[in-house]
Amino acid sequence: MSTQTADVVVLVPGFLGFGRVGEFYYFAERVISVIRGALEMRLGRPVPVVPCCTLPMGRLALRQEFLLRWLTSLDAQFDGVRRIHLVGHSAGGVDAELLTCAEAIFNDGGSWGDAARVRGQIASVTAIASPFHGTYLAASEVAKFVRSPKSNLRAAGAAARMLWILAELVVRTPGSVDIARGMVSSMPETAKFLYQLWQNRELIDDLSPVSMAQLRQRCRSEGRVPVTCFVTTTLATEQASRDADAFFLELRRLTADHDAAEATSAMHTSLALLTSRAEAAIRCPDVNVPSFDLGASDGVVNSACQILDPANPAGLGGICVADHADVLGHYDRKDEFIAGPPLNAGLFHSGSRFGDNQFFELYKRVALAIARSIEPRDHAQAHLGAEGSQRLQMPPSSA
Repeated sequence: MSTQTADVVVLVPGFLGFGRVGEFYYFAERVISVIRGALEMRLGRPVPVVPCCTLPMGRLALRQEFLLRWLTSLDAQFDGVRRIHLVGHSAGGVDAELLTCAEAIFNDGGSWGDAARVRGQIASVTAIASPFHGTYLAASEVAKFVRSPKSNLRAAGAAARMLWILAELVVRTPGSVDIARGMVSSMPETAKFLYQLWQNRELIDDLSPVSMAQLRQRCRSEGRVPVTCFVTTTLATEQASRDADAFFLELRRLTADHDAAEATSAMHTSLALLTSRAEAAIRCPDVNVPSFDLGASDGVVNSACQILDPANPAGLGGICVADHADVLGHYDRKDEFIAGPPLNAGLFHSGSRFGDNQFFELYKRVALAIARSIEPRDHAQAHLGAEGSQRLQMPPSSA
C-alpha cells in the first residue's frame, strides 16, 4: 500500500522555461542537492526536489495553465502529495506566486476549476530574482525588437550589436563553447526549443513594469501561502565593471534605462527596505556593500522589482550580490586549493565574485524558508495524531 508523500519541492524555471536543453540544465545539479540535503537534515525524512518545465516565453496565462497541469501530473506520479513547495527563479517565481492569487489569469480572472485541488496543495513559494513588478529590460528597445522586429526596425542595430558581443564572448570563453557543444549534440531537441522560443515571445510584453502594474491591480493574493523573496543585485562600481564582460555590461545598461514616471510606490518602498538591509547582503567579502536605486539590477531584473510586498519586511528572505545566472549555480566555480581553470564556467561575468560560499548560504536560507512552512504543520499533525492515539487507548465508559 502506497503512502502519501508529505512534501515535494518543485523548481520552476524562468522565462526560457526549460528544465534541460541538450546537456545544459537550467538549475545546476547543486541546487537540488543543497535544498534536499538541508531539508532532510532538518526534518529527518526524505523531501524530493524536482525541476519542472514551463512554456518558453509564452504569456503568463499560458504558463500558469501549463504549470498547473504539470503539478497535477507530478501529484499522480507520487500517488498523492500532501504539500507542494515552489521555488521559482526569475519569471518562474512570478508563475509560482500567481498560483496563490484568488483569480486564475488563464481563465480571465475566473475560478480555478479543476486546478483547485492541486493549487490547494501549494504550501510555500520561494522566489529568487523574480520580476514581481516587471523589469525595465522588457521595455528596452532591444526587447521590443525581439518581440516585433518589423515594428521596431530602429533597434535592429542595437540588437545586432548585442548578438556580436555575445558571439565574441562564446568564442573566447571555454565554458560557453562547452554549453554550445552540448546543445548541438542534441540538435533536434535544441532546434525545437529555439523554434518555440521564437514563436512565443509574448512574455516580453507581460513582464514590462506597466503590464505587471496592471496585473497586480487585478490579481490579489489570498494570503494563505507564504511568499519569500530573495533579491539579487550587481555592483555598478568601477572595480566590478572592470571584472565584467561586455555582454553583461550591455544587459545591465539596458536594464538600468528606466522611466522614473513608471516607477510604482512598491518600487520606492522596496528601495527603502533594500537599503536598510544592504549590510546583511550575501556577498563575497572582496566586494562592497550594495547600494540601491531604480537602475540597480542583476543584469536582467531590477532589484526594486523583486519584492512582492515591500510593506511586509518578513517577506524578504535576503539580498544576494550576484548576477541573474549565478544563483542558478552557473558561476565560475573554482577549486579552493587546486590551481587551474574553473570547474564550470558562469553564463554571465558581472564582477560580483559570487562563489560556493555565497551559493550555499543562499540555498541554506531558501531551505530554511521552506522548512518554516512545514514545521508548524508537522507539529499540528503530530499533535492530532497523539490526541487520536489517546482517544483509542481510553477505557470504555462503565455507564
